[in-house]
Amino acid sequence: MRDTQTPPPPPPDGLEGAVRAEGRRLARAYPSPLRHPARALDRRAMDLVSASPAVQAALFRFVDATPACRSTRELTEHLTALLDVVGEPPALLGAPEALAHVPGGARLVGAAAGRAVRHMAHRFI
Repeated sequence: MRDTQTPPPPPPDGLEGAVRAEGRRLARAYPSPLRHPARALDRRAMDLVSASPAVQAALFRFVDATPACRSTRELTEHLTALLDVVGEPPALLGAPEALAHVPGGARLVGAAAGRAVRHMAHRFI
């Protein structure tokens, strides 16, 4: 097994080859997304949200208003109202709108939205 502290010698094809070899070494050392599925899911969700400034703005408004909501139903109502303004949110965010109208779905959406906001707060604060 090679010592991870000692970099391998640069390949003969020059600087670009050395950079590529180092990149491959770092990629192999980085944990697989399978080891951290929550982190991979976070990254995917952030990619989806960052693709649309309107979705970003709606979600930031939702995060700001979450502490004022007194129940999961209020969280759901607020989230769906903000997403209605967006027009066509990504499929990931379209599910809460559909689920909010199913019996018991509003409670589930509100609970999940509240949990997601707390998770995001812990991640960024």
